[in-house]
Amino acid sequence: MTRDERLKGIVSFLPAFQSGGGVNRLNEFVQAAYQYEWVSSDVNWGEWKQTPEAQRLRDDPDVLSQASEHDLVCLLTTCIRQDRFCEGVLESVYESGLLTGILQRANSILNDDNGNEYLN
Repeated sequence: MTRDERLKGIVSFLPAFQSGGGVNRLNEFVQAAYQYEWVSSDVNWGEWKQTPEAQRLRDDPDVLSQASEHDLVCLLTTCIRQDRFCEGVLESVYESGLLTGILQRANSILNDDNGNEYLN
């Protein structure tokens, strides 16, 4: 799988998330996140979520707008894995706008790489 395919695999959910209809697609999004390797067993999400880096990425849109792909993997792994242990976490993260922000950043990375816009 190419880097662009991996990015497009989750960025394809951005229009639904931006329009407010993403909550109905969360299960499909989780499947895509696993399929496109945005959830990693290499991330110790229980420990990572308590780091200052994780808190800044989660709480500061300016920091999130500069996140690396690895940062996005850590965030998505944490959100998705947490939801498996505490149902409703992912919906809450969606409603907070964090998931949309993650997808916007993934779209920016994709656009920067290609020199054009994939999704507006």
